[in-house]
Amino acid sequence: MDLRFINLRYVMILQILLYVTISIIIVTWYEASQVLTIIFLLGLCALEFSLHTVLSFQQEESKKEAQVLSSLILRSEFHRKEVSEKIHKDLGGNLLALKLYINMPSSSKVGLNLIN
Repeated sequence: MDLRFINLRYVMILQILLYVTISIIIVTWYEASQVLTIIFLLGLCALEFSLHTVLSFQQEESKKEAQVLSSLILRSEFHRKEVSEKIHKDLGGNLLALKLYINMPSSSKVGLNLIN
């Protein structure tokens, strides 16, 4: 499990405890209605749980996107190596044939004898 996700869970728990503490303070110090305070507390907790759900969903989506990008990069690198090997092989063969042709001894004066 990802460390950030675990930290997010602890933050959510701490925020809910903070909401409960604030609700108790509101009821005791300001003599607010307990029913309204409980409804407010439940609303904050529901909001916190929905936020946690959305964030965990976004985290899973970003992991999937990272995996897709990683596979695309690997395929691109493989294709680049494959193309470079093919170019090297074809070009090397052509250069070797050209060198053999240039250095080929000829009985006539028409042949090229540029490289010794």
